[in-house]
Amino acid sequence: MLDVDDVREVTRTLGAEGMPEHEIRAVLASRDPRFVRRLIDLHAERLAEQLAERRRELRRVEGALIHGLSGECPRRLDPPPMLADRSGAA
Repeated sequence: MLDVDDVREVTRTLGAEGMPEHEIRAVLASRDPRFVRRLIDLHAERLAEQLAERRRELRRVEGALIHGLSGECPRRLDPPPMLADRSGAA
């Protein structure tokens, strides 16, 4: 059983890692280690996907910068798809 300080630390850590509040509450309320592990694993998968997307964006920007440094006319750097979708641009 977790004490109050442990609950605060778990809540702070999982929140800092971007876990949704409802999942943090579910982790803290559960007494099933398999369920807790599954929620943590699912969140770790989301974090891995987010990291992969950030790496793709860095490679895209790096490519545009390197292309520009090569002396060629710089390519237009379109916004990433996820930002284009939010702005309404295609």
